[in-house]
Amino acid sequence: MKVAFNPKVHGFHFSNNYIKWSFGPIAGKALCGGMIYSALDYFNAGMSIPNQDEVPVEGEPVHKHIYDRQWDAHGNTVYKFLDSWMNNPNSTPQLETLKRWITAGQAVPVCLYKGMGAGHHTLGFSVASDGSFEIYDPNYPNVVVTIRPENGGYRHSMSNDLWYGYFIDDGYTWKEPELLEGEFGWMRCFDCRLMYVGSKGGACPKGGQHNGHGSAKYVLNANAGSGHKGWRKCWKCNGLYFGGDPSSAGICPDGGIHNPVQDLDYTLALGGVGQNNWRRCVNCEGLFWLSGGGIGGICPAGNRHSSDMSKVYTIPFK
Repeated sequence: MKVAFNPKVHGFHFSNNYIKWSFGPIAGKALCGGMIYSALDYFNAGMSIPNQDEVPVEGEPVHKHIYDRQWDAHGNTVYKFLDSWMNNPNSTPQLETLKRWITAGQAVPVCLYKGMGAGHHTLGFSVASDGSFEIYDPNYPNVVVTIRPENGGYRHSMSNDLWYGYFIDDGYTWKEPELLEGEFGWMRCFDCRLMYVGSKGGACPKGGQHNGHGSAKYVLNANAGSGHKGWRKCWKCNGLYFGGDPSSAGICPDGGIHNPVQDLDYTLALGGVGQNNWRRCVNCEGLFWLSGGGIGGICPAGNRHSSDMSKVYTIPFK
């Protein structure tokens, strides 16, 4: 059993071992809890994680988010670590808890512990029938780490450390990252409900230019992210349309068929955090928002957009 989280794609590309922090006169390195919570924040938002190999420095948005989330992670787990260090409870029931999370399609923080004061936050995303499981360990970027039961403990496939046990941190709740990776400036047209690049206007099926009244500011994954790929930006109408169907290039509000901006491929999330109920119109291939009242907006092919056979997309916004 496993979920879609992949450390090579959804984990940070720098190591927890080198990230520095300070709190007044106190300074140190390593923010594993903050990195795990932050990685989940990006993953659950359906957005690609910051594409940087360099460790962020204090004051940068990525560092600030990780540091803030470190406090959240420790607030949820400090009492569990204390209990584990003093009593070393049997970790077997935690395996069943991990299985329930994975079966539900959710990656979940897994906290490893051994001698007094030694604890480490990781992220579990896969579990096997023999009791082993796979984790994202922020100490080892871009690597899938396996934890295997051994001699009453749990062996780490990369460090070879034998941890005494582990527990599941079920206190995580989503928090919007300080910095969302992606392309900003996308908006929803009030009249036709299509997604378009707000800074560039664009032709509306109703006539004239799109109307951005009341629209949020949306963020799209450009050449990155996980979900449904194949979405393109039309340089004629400045709208988003599905270009992955070789049998249909869609109908452009500016006339004719859509014409894609080359070298740009967008990926839309099929869940996560953001505004849901975005659909693909089977007639014009555009991405449109189906309102709570079931109103589909105006289609350049005539009448209303059709969501027949469409996936349901979730679009993050600011």
